Amino acid sequence: MNPQTNLITCFLICTILISCQGEAGKKSLQRTIISAVSVKKQPYKGTGKLIPINFKDSSYTDVQFYAKDTLTKGGWSIKYFVKDDSTRYDDIYIQWSNKKHSGLYCADAVLQFRRYFIPKYKGENDKHLFFTHACATTCKAILTVSKDKDLAIRSFVTMIDYNIPNGQVVYVADHPYSDSELEVSVVDLNKMVEKQVAFKNKPLYLEADQNIDSVSFSKKRIKLFATMIDIRDKTERKMIRETHQIDLP
Repeated sequence: MNPQTNLITCFLICTILISCQGEAGKKSLQRTIISAVSVKKQPYKGTGKLIPINFKDSSYTDVQFYAKDTLTKGGWSIKYFVKDDSTRYDDIYIQWSNKKHSGLYCADAVLQFRRYFIPKYKGENDKHLFFTHACATTCKAILTVSKDKDLAIRSFVTMIDYNIPNGQVVYVADHPYSDSELEVSVVDLNKMVEKQVAFKNKPLYLEADQNIDSVSFSKKRIKLFATMIDIRDKTERKMIRETHQIDLP
């Protein structure tokens, strides 16, 4: 039970007691309640250290379905923590490590949202670990962390699709989205290549990522398929199939 709930419970109990007291008793209890309520809540300090998540605490209900400690086939340990301070019900920390390297990522304020916003481990290749999570109600994102000594972290918001073995991600380009144009970014993390693709026709849907019907992945190329509104049709009723092929080195 959190401190706020405790205070409310105490207030209700005292109110009941007041009704059972005489006039003098009522005044005494009222002064006690006013004094207790007027005291400002002191922030929890704790040890400031990373600690395992106590899934028995009701504040972490259903967190265990996403924050699962894992030992990957590649020998990497993935562990989820909270910090023993005032952020313990707000932030989650993800640690990935092996015998040589260890990295730490803070999912800031993630516990304030629905549980599917927590980065969940999905798989690995030789160079990266992959985590998926929500970035909005209908928006998907992917978090990649490097196994190299630099332990680089990268987040792809408004992710369209991804391929773990090839280390490839397709996502909506990082600039303001217009309902009259669509630009998509294609990333190959293994080859350290990123390319942008601008579609010629008008997007069919308001949500940028919904305009891509499918993605075909291979080590040498990525193909994007989309159904768009034909820009040559002034009535904007004619649909056209637009395909792009991105060759990779």
